[in-house]
Amino acid sequence: GYHLWEEIQKNITLPSGYEYMTLSEYTVDEYWKILNKVKIIVNTSLNESFCCAMFEAKSKGIPSIYKKNLHNGRHLDGRIQVEYTVEGYGDEIVKLLTDEKYYQEEANLSRKYTVDNFSLRRMAETYSIVYDMVLKEKGI
Repeated sequence: GYHLWEEIQKNITLPSGYEYMTLSEYTVDEYWKILNKVKIIVNTSLNESFCCAMFEAKSKGIPSIYKKNLHNGRHLDGRIQVEYTVEGYGDEIVKLLTDEKYYQEEANLSRKYTVDNFSLRRMAETYSIVYDMVLKEKGI
């Protein structure tokens, strides 16, 4: 996906006041500081089945753009999935950075999705369901 990312940066002009940032080789502390500064996350991976960075960003209300069907239908947030082309990504990048109403809607939906599906509360509920299934299977 890095080749596509390079092409996006070369061919898509960002609105004034924004710049591209490529995340690589960073510490955990640096990563959280970076998330406090970015407006959107762009994932150009072709095959990553569960990108923690995207979901961590979403948990902070940062919209994430990624390839259609990246998660093979497993994570159905339905948010900002694009064709795997410079134009597909570029159109969404520019739209998010220029349409504040659209940006806020996506930010709120991103945050809500992670709270509803990946929060500590949700994980505890899921563990409870699994434990109940195991106990039932063992006849306890």
